[in-house]
Amino acid sequence: MFGCSYDGDGSPSSTGNVQSVEGLSGSIVSGLAFDYMYQQSPDNYVDEISAAEGTLLFESQDGNGRVVCWEGSADDYRAIHSSFIFGALRDGGSTKQELMSIYMDYLTYQTATSPHGETPPAADIEISVPNPGYGCVPVTVRTGEDSHLSINIYDLSGRRIETLFQGPVNPGEHRFVWEASAAPAGSYLIEVRAKHETVAKKSVLIH
Repeated sequence: MFGCSYDGDGSPSSTGNVQSVEGLSGSIVSGLAFDYMYQQSPDNYVDEISAAEGTLLFESQDGNGRVVCWEGSADDYRAIHSSFIFGALRDGGSTKQELMSIYMDYLTYQTATSPHGETPPAADIEISVPNPGYGCVPVTVRTGEDSHLSINIYDLSGRRIETLFQGPVNPGEHRFVWEASAAPAGSYLIEVRAKHETVAKKSVLIH
């Protein structure tokens, strides 16, 4: 499932499993490294996994696989399977916000190539947003065919904070405005979803 294989249960937290994790060279998380809440409750029986059809992203200090990403058997969706708890990572030289941004780019096909080096198919939907954005943020969407669109705004924790639009559109350029004056300053993901395609862009909101 999710392109990974189960290798073992891990150990109880009293023995310990994950002291630290490091992104594998050549992967989308290459260069990232985190300490973990070792021998605390999130470190209880952390599964050991390896890549089957997917791509291994993180290994722990003992060489065991902990995170695998996968594009599906027909590159029809993307998934990330993590055996450790994301919130138990400790910010240091790398941050959880940085990692979440990479994950969101990958899951919404904003990563330029797949972990296997394959280029995703050309998009029928294009989205343009200012970066940074101020107050009222214009969102321009171009579609190549009749579509039913859903436009959602997410913060970098993955929480949907607003649905900007949902409904049918004709081919061409469509303009929307996110009234963001009440939203806290920070980074947001603006996602446009159609039946067979999802695209997204990040925008840093400044007040």
